[in-house]
Amino acid sequence: MTAKVFDPSVLAELLDLGDESDREFVIELVEIFLRDAPSRVRAVVDCAERGDLDGVEAAAHALKGSAGNLGAVLVRELAESLQVAGRAHDAVTVKSCAPKLRAAYAEAEAELRRYAAAVRAQ
Repeated sequence: MTAKVFDPSVLAELLDLGDESDREFVIELVEIFLRDAPSRVRAVVDCAERGDLDGVEAAAHALKGSAGNLGAVLVRELAESLQVAGRAHDAVTVKSCAPKLRAAYAEAEAELRRYAAAVRAQ
């Protein structure tokens, strides 16, 4: 796993494709992720704490896609590891990765907020 939290080039590619309205769209995507992701992170962690490995797989799958689409690299990688571990019923990996997801999300949230603020200021 990489230690990189956020890859701004993912969103920069979207910005490079368009005009002012596309900037607003990218900001909206970030805002939607920041609104929805905390409940997805909680769902993964809660399922992990309860030993609900199928729940971990499903919640991690949902989080993985949205995090990847916005360049939240570490969140995506942890979600993928949790999805795979949940599917394999690997409780040891789930228990070790789930707590890391909260911290990774907090870091990604800060980076995404900074990025959105910089895009707004352009």
